Amino acid sequence: MSEVLRWKQPRRMNREFVLLRGSEAVASLNFHSLLSNRATGTYGNKMLELSTEGIFNWRIRVTTKVLGEQAALLRVSQGLHQGADFELLDGRMLRIASKGVFRRSWTLSDKTAGQARNLLALIETMQFFEDASDVVIENVRSSDPDPLFLAIVTWYFVLIMHQHESAAASGAASAST
Repeated sequence: MSEVLRWKQPRRMNREFVLLRGSEAVASLNFHSLLSNRATGTYGNKMLELSTEGIFNWRIRVTTKVLGEQAALLRVSQGLHQGADFELLDGRMLRIASKGVFRRSWTLSDKTAGQARNLLALIETMQFFEDASDVVIENVRSSDPDPLFLAIVTWYFVLIMHQHESAAASGAASAST
């Protein structure tokens, strides 16, 4: 059985997002400032700190806000096959991969068991100056990480990818002039 949630940006041009189940906010992701890659994610009574590291072979580190313990590490791959290997604290390996160009979707799958099992899909529904997406949670087992944790980390990754793509496009445009 699958469940559809929605990431929404309550105010345009702010890097603050809420994850809605119907009209109920179940999680949030807030960047520390407009230009910062550091963000805080919350769901239930849990708080996460998310940040990027490195320049060329960059990573995303996810830590618990209260204790500062690492919860996940994403190793980002760029180029034709954009995505990330998503390593959880228990050693489990997940993979985020993209499909499409204009209406991109991202799939988070568990690749630990040999055969990939999709856990969630994030379908971008971007509008003018407003980032949004639908999150389809599927095939989640009781032994899997909390789907809200997965949704926060995946959404953060997608937003950072957009930021990197914008910077690369801007750099290419200025280099050609």
